[in-house]
Amino acid sequence: MKAGLCRFCGCSERDACLVDDEPCTWTDQTLTVCTACAPAAAAEAQLLAARARGGWRPGLRVAFHRGFVVGWFSVRARNPYVPTVAGRGHVWSAGKYAGQVARQIHVAHYGPIPNRRHEGIPA
Repeated sequence: MKAGLCRFCGCSERDACLVDDEPCTWTDQTLTVCTACAPAAAAEAQLLAARARGGWRPGLRVAFHRGFVVGWFSVRARNPYVPTVAGRGHVWSAGKYAGQVARQIHVAHYGPIPNRRHEGIPA
């Protein structure tokens, strides 16, 4: 992912997310995670660390990340991430499920996720 483009929601400085009616900012030095997606990045990092301790292969990280993003943001239509890589469907499904569970836990503890750029897209 290139600098200046959020690896979760795809926002940039020219097309920023709104967090509490203010444009998002970057949370990392690589400029790849915005403030609206920081909770998703933290949840994904914890899940990937737990999987790595269990013998997870790092080469499957991209498919898992894409599935996680879809599960976290409840993306249904016009999804930029599609599970087309042969043999990685199980990784995609695991990522999507992990994203859904992480999103539910986050909402239960902290309330609604402020980033709404992917929700409301007709299915």
